[in-house]
Order: sequence, then C-alpha cells, then structure tokens
Amino acid sequence: MHINRKATLQRTRDFFDNDYLKYLNNSNFTKYGLKSIDYTQPYVNHTRRTDGLSLLIAQAIDADAIITSVKQAIYDCPNLPQHPYRTILTQRYLKRYNAWQVALNIQYSASYYNKLQNEALLIFADRFAIQQVINQVKNIIDLHIYEN
Repeated sequence: MHINRKATLQRTRDFFDNDYLKYLNNSNFTKYGLKSIDYTQPYVNHTRRTDGLSLLIAQAIDADAIITSVKQAIYDCPNLPQHPYRTILTQRYLKRYNAWQVALNIQYSASYYNKLQNEALLIFADRFAIQQVINQVKNIIDLHIYEN
C-alpha cells in the first residue's frame, strides 16, 4: 500500500488545527482536575456523577499520552540546517507562529518553507504513529491516508 501524500498532509494539518487542541485541553484536565478530588472521605459514593468523572479521567489520561506522543514525535524529527523539521513543527504547531514567521526564522523563502513543512508533516505522521504505540495509547490515531 502506498501513502496518498496530499491527503495525508491535509489530515495531519487538520489534526494540528483541530484534534491536537482538543487533546491539549483534555490533557490539561489531569493537571488541574485530579487535584480537586478528595480521597480522604470516609466512604465512596457511587452515583452517575462519579461514573462521569471516571470517564473524564480516562479521557484525560489518554489525551496526556497523545500529547506526549506528539511532543516526542516532533522531538524525533531531524533538525538540520537543510532540514529544520523539528523547528518548523515546534514553531508552527506547538507555539502557533504564522507560516511567514517560521519561514523568516529558518531563513528560507516562503515557497521553500512550504516544501520543508510538507516534508516535516509527513515525517511527523510516521513518527507519531510509532510514539503512540510506545506510549500505549488506547486508540491509535493514524494520520496516513492510503491509496487502494
């Protein structure tokens, strides 16, 4: 099976523009939400609310694993002067710089930056799949689109 580059690029961009932000918000829940649970109560109440809370906690833990996988996948990308993939992905998608700002920072023309960004996104899609397996994500997100 061959990868449809154009569709994979679009799916990866969509992931960073939409899904990544949702996972980031859910991931933040574990940093703040878990601290508010009172474990010192003498009894445990079993209500619909605790079921909902356990579901939120499970989603947050999975979101943490996905966010960790994103950061590790970006870190694993090459960052050479000719191939500054890690810099592009970090500045464009984690720090949310505009494309022209990233192109200016890496000192390449806009058209060459677009070429490098596409290469970086394809490499990220490969490394992201691997990192999710390593981090034991329950529902693996495959950013690749395959041709029939």
